[in-house]
Amino acid sequence: MTSASSFSALFSTSLLVLLVLLVLPLAACGGSRPAPRSVLAERFETPEAEAASQRAPDLYAAAERARVAAVRADDAGRREAAEDHATRARMLLDTAIAEAERLDLEAERVRIEAQTQELALEYGNAVSARDAVLEEVRRHAAATVAREQAVMAFAQAVLDEERRYRGRGEERAALHAEAAGVLGRRARLLAAAARALEATPASLEAVTELLDRAAAAGDPAGKLELTERALRAALAALGSARRRQDGPTTDERVALTEAATAAGFIVEQGDRGLTLRVPDVYRGAGAAPSPAGARRLGRLAAILTAHPHGAVQIAAYATSGSGAGRRRAATARATRAVAVLTRAGVVATERLTAEGRVDAAQDDALSSVEATFLAYGPSLR
Repeated sequence: MTSASSFSALFSTSLLVLLVLLVLPLAACGGSRPAPRSVLAERFETPEAEAASQRAPDLYAAAERARVAAVRADDAGRREAAEDHATRARMLLDTAIAEAERLDLEAERVRIEAQTQELALEYGNAVSARDAVLEEVRRHAAATVAREQAVMAFAQAVLDEERRYRGRGEERAALHAEAAGVLGRRARLLAAAARALEATPASLEAVTELLDRAAAAGDPAGKLELTERALRAALAALGSARRRQDGPTTDERVALTEAATAAGFIVEQGDRGLTLRVPDVYRGAGAAPSPAGARRLGRLAAILTAHPHGAVQIAAYATSGSGAGRRRAATARATRAVAVLTRAGVVATERLTAEGRVDAAQDDALSSVEATFLAYGPSLR
């Protein structure tokens, strides 16, 4: 009996130690995750969420109730319950955003049907009426893609460079797989818009091939790299199709604005054109972009590829110095930004001009790059 009791006590002690060793790493991993309060606050403060509160109030109200429950559970220290409520809040908010977008698209469809009837009455001959309707359908397809990208703007956090490069091990692999899925869906949408604008079959085949290779890839990092290439190829196909048009249209300006907003840029319409401000490109007073700034300039290069009309002025500011020396420093920054944008060969060098500026309207502009699309003025057709 003494031996059996000793063995039982030893087994119980060993089991307890094993449980402690298992629980401690899990507790450490859970502690590093962001609080539901901060994650949900970012999602509920986006323009898309605001639109959903107006267009899909019931779904949004359910999402808001789940968010409040998550915050209360977090305040009470019930982290697992807070995570469950936060997940439900995110799912309900995404559904509300998608429903709001569906209602907008339905209204757009009704508008196009009415316009189609007007065109049929306006044109006496069937061939002319058919051509006009096809042109409207093409424009509508491009605008629909831009709105679909706005619906997926909640996934921007997945693609944010800080998360992409912060994770390690299994966490990083999961982020790569999730980001690859988002990029793949966006590449397919852009390819559909390019097809509606009669892009060349060769350019669309390149997108399909890269997406097929990404689907077959087993390595998450390799899958992400292939879907990023597919997205760039889709943007290039869309830009090539648009290049055959006489110039930008109002719908294309809307698409440009929404693509820039989804990328995290600040958009301003001025008399000289549409200006995109790319934030936090530089750190300190140097002329070279930071690693995160270079990735943001890569997003700008993709937008330049998809919107090929007209010259674009690239401007930067200097943070120190005075007079001519400060202007030279600002020009050096702008020139370096142009080099980054044209390095991949997808943006023509002659399309870009570099300008150094001394005075910034806002302090946060000092670390930014501004790209003004001169052909996208307020008087587009």
